[in-house]
Amino acid sequence: MVPPEMNELQNAARELAARAPATREFADWPELAEFVPRNHRQCPALPLIKSWNSEHVPETQRFHEAVLAAADTVRWERSWSVRQVGADFMNRYGHFELAGPNGHFRCWKLRIFVSFWGESLYYPWHRHAAEEIYLVTSGSAEFHSQGQSSQTLGPLGCCRHSSWQPHEMTTFAQPVLTLVMWKGPGLCFPPQM
Repeated sequence: MVPPEMNELQNAARELAARAPATREFADWPELAEFVPRNHRQCPALPLIKSWNSEHVPETQRFHEAVLAAADTVRWERSWSVRQVGADFMNRYGHFELAGPNGHFRCWKLRIFVSFWGESLYYPWHRHAAEEIYLVTSGSAEFHSQGQSSQTLGPLGCCRHSSWQPHEMTTFAQPVLTLVMWKGPGLCFPPQM
């Protein structure tokens, strides 16, 4: 049985992805029928996430609230090490896989992450085999992608990356919450600095 907060989160994420033309074009939202119980794991950024009342638009409010409601029950991850990004970054960053091979909902066509970065953080250049799209849901950040002009994105803004395209991000005076989707070959390979 799907816990109510996880059911609401998947419904809010699906609704949000359907609102943005770029995410609709990127991939069809999968049916997330199989819930996989995962052990809860906290991250140091959890108090920041739970106390955050951010700048968002009405279209993203349901998702933002669903993330906050589920924050104590999901398996937070951190892809990087202190050596790679520093202790401050590690203390103010976290993500969880909502759907995918290792997600709370089993899915083999996509990986869908919810990712949080605290205020004034620099997310260094990295790349991965999977194609990716960020959908900003709360806050704003500047996105840099190799071969493209930088862009500042706020709620409902999207940034898409090709397979192995290097990219980085810098947050501003507020944290940033995003819905991130991966697809294509290399779906299960981790990102690389």
